[in-house]
Amino acid sequence: MNKHLSSALLLGACVMASVANAQFYVVKDGKLLFSTESTPDYITFELPCGGVVGDAVDLGLSVKWSSVNVGASSPEDNGNYYAWGETETKDAYSWATYKFMDHEIDKYKDKKFGITKYTRADNQYSCIWYQSGVFVGDGKTTLESADDAAAANWGGEWRMPTEAEWDELCNNCYIVLTSDYNSTGKAGYIIYKAKDEADKGQLVKSDNTPLATYSLADTHIFLPFAGSRDGKKLGGVGTNGFYWSSSLYVYQESWFGSRLNFTTDYFEALTQGERRFGQPVRPVCPKTE
Repeated sequence: MNKHLSSALLLGACVMASVANAQFYVVKDGKLLFSTESTPDYITFELPCGGVVGDAVDLGLSVKWSSVNVGASSPEDNGNYYAWGETETKDAYSWATYKFMDHEIDKYKDKKFGITKYTRADNQYSCIWYQSGVFVGDGKTTLESADDAAAANWGGEWRMPTEAEWDELCNNCYIVLTSDYNSTGKAGYIIYKAKDEADKGQLVKSDNTPLATYSLADTHIFLPFAGSRDGKKLGGVGTNGFYWSSSLYVYQESWFGSRLNFTTDYFEALTQGERRFGQPVRPVCPKTE
């Protein structure tokens, strides 16, 4: 008889097979979840949202959020740094090394370089993507999967959050500043699933006291102050958080990507960062019933 164990049962469990007794066991946290009198013919292993790494955390929003950054092994780990639209790390983060920069094309007025992909649509605010009176931009304002660091590195249904999804997180979660997350010594913000409507969008800083009803046992993710990379330097670790979205920042020239930006004083979803900067990526994936 063919037997197939579901991935939901196996996820996070310890699987042991006893060949001599033809028994198959699934153990999680010291408890026997399942056993068979004969071993299954095959087992399919699938992680939440497909691909690899990262627990998919339901914060009560339109998407699930990963528990870790791309390249991180734990929530407090900073992970890797990526320029906006790039999917690999590198030694130096500058316009000279940026994937979508062509220094031989004069696409910007009075500037001797041009971005070759992802520009605002024609006739938008201060749009300067004209050459000899002809619009030369592509009008693409959201990263394609091939240029999405989360999709390219994790696979499955993981991807970078949009600007709107960062904004949703900021306005619908209970956000608490901490200088020592889970006794790891890492500073950042704990993003809790809000328990009440009044808690949504609340930002609790060091001079305030979090509600006693919230603890690390509650559903949450942690965003460390991971800083960013400019050239060969890493700065802002422990004091600044910059997390890319998949959205182009469309309110200025097309040099900028939209990002989450936070310090001990504020937590903002809509700020611009030069696309060349190396910044962390926190993936999201769709919610499924």
